Amino acid sequence: MQEAKATDESEVFADDQKKKIYNQFINDVPMAGEYTSDGKYQKGIEDYVPNVQYQTPEHVNAVIDDMLENWQRLSQGKKYHAIFATSSIPEAVNYYRLIKVKNSGLKLTALFDPNILNDGQGSDKEEWIAEILADYNAQFGTSFGYATYSRFKTDLSDRLSHINAYKRIKPDEQLDLLIVVDQMLTGFDSKWLNTLYLDKILDYANLIQAFSRTNRLCDKTDKPFGLIRYYRKPHTMQRNIERAVKLYSGDRPMGLFVDNLDKVIDKMNVCFADIADIFKRAGVADFATNPDDATACAKFVKLFNQLNEHLQAARLLGFVWEKLSYDVVQEDDSVITATLNFDQETYDKLLARYKDLFKEELGGGGGGSDDVPFDLRSYINEIETDKIDQNYMNARFEKWLKTIGGIEEAAALEELHHSFATLSKEDQKFAELFLHDVQSGDIKLDPSLALSDYITDYKQKDANDKVLKVIKGLGLDGDLLRALLARKYTSENLDLGRLNDLKATVDREKAKVYFNEERIFYLNIRIDEFLRELITR
Repeated sequence: MQEAKATDESEVFADDQKKKIYNQFINDVPMAGEYTSDGKYQKGIEDYVPNVQYQTPEHVNAVIDDMLENWQRLSQGKKYHAIFATSSIPEAVNYYRLIKVKNSGLKLTALFDPNILNDGQGSDKEEWIAEILADYNAQFGTSFGYATYSRFKTDLSDRLSHINAYKRIKPDEQLDLLIVVDQMLTGFDSKWLNTLYLDKILDYANLIQAFSRTNRLCDKTDKPFGLIRYYRKPHTMQRNIERAVKLYSGDRPMGLFVDNLDKVIDKMNVCFADIADIFKRAGVADFATNPDDATACAKFVKLFNQLNEHLQAARLLGFVWEKLSYDVVQEDDSVITATLNFDQETYDKLLARYKDLFKEELGGGGGGSDDVPFDLRSYINEIETDKIDQNYMNARFEKWLKTIGGIEEAAALEELHHSFATLSKEDQKFAELFLHDVQSGDIKLDPSLALSDYITDYKQKDANDKVLKVIKGLGLDGDLLRALLARKYTSENLDLGRLNDLKATVDREKAKVYFNEERIFYLNIRIDEFLRELITR
């Protein structure tokens, strides 16, 4: 969980005298909202300052601005959803209307107890609910009314949880933000909820219950932990959090809170240093290839998994590749400058090596042995390399072409080879083949094509040659094979009927020679295994 404050209390006081009183207690009162030994309440820091108002336009706008400014980052591009808890129904309605006026693009609603009896709000509350239901119906094409309020609650709960009718929910059907007072802060459970915003004071069981709403992990790619941002009496809330954690965790809060960005960056640097040492000891320069030793590769995989977990945490805390140094404010208000010791190009080289191991393991050509298993994770394999790397490589290629025959050619060629480290092992092979053809004069360059285009062409030609070799070697139906390859099947969704149709076209006499196998039973097994692997590769 992450605690963050939109404003400092000293910023909302009307005159310097109140600020002076506030700052005095910041320095002189060590505990916020503490209790004395006889159980009597001892004032928190904020309580010593008279007339602190949290529903001023300044505070409300600061909260809304903080939510909207950080929305894309914290929601991971609106993939995840949030709950915003306020201190009263009028406050919830006020926030609801102001966020709508901001035209934020968020799909939001509000939920509270619909009972209009004996709460002093009467017709106002009925009017608010009618407004909220009308907006919800307009956003999602529903038709809920006051009489079907319980169904409205069920619908928004399912929508936030991606269950029942919303198992395959589309982006335009998602509810981004739910504003509540007490509803949904206990019992509600959704892995798609990743942020809880609080403009109210919580303590003990209520605090732990509310914070726990964000704790269900979806995956380590985007949601390694839940996030909490609280805005009201943050010093008192900090003390409440510490008390609640002490009471309910047995005074063992290790791993309960997310580290500050400086500590996360330090962990990333430690992982990178250990990875760099593995490649250095293996004699691999610039992370261009993986070590030959399987144990070294397994250690690299373990460290890179950890590095990616820290990287995702850093991103949620505001890290971007374009900025490698950050000034991070500590709990005692001191500032620590944290600097990442590697850049995105270096990360992409390591990602390419990780993907190489993934391909080798899937292809059976180099994965970990029984003694040295590789903890490869598919979501990391699916991370896209930044296009900046390709642009950089293409620029180095153009620079080398201009220096051919000159004194700067060798240096430009070395720089070009340096850029190949961000390519996969397979792509590096085709890049080298292409450069050899250029140097030998076997290819006529097309000025409209970049190096990455030539690599793609070489890969495609190689794939076509391999398919043609199979067609000739097994005498099977080439059109049917190409159609199956074009569908890009996996082992899970392979069309067995079409596979059997393809196997039926195999020339058994040619297959005996191709596999060097005369026994029909084993020949059929070889044909089946070979074609399955070819089609699902």
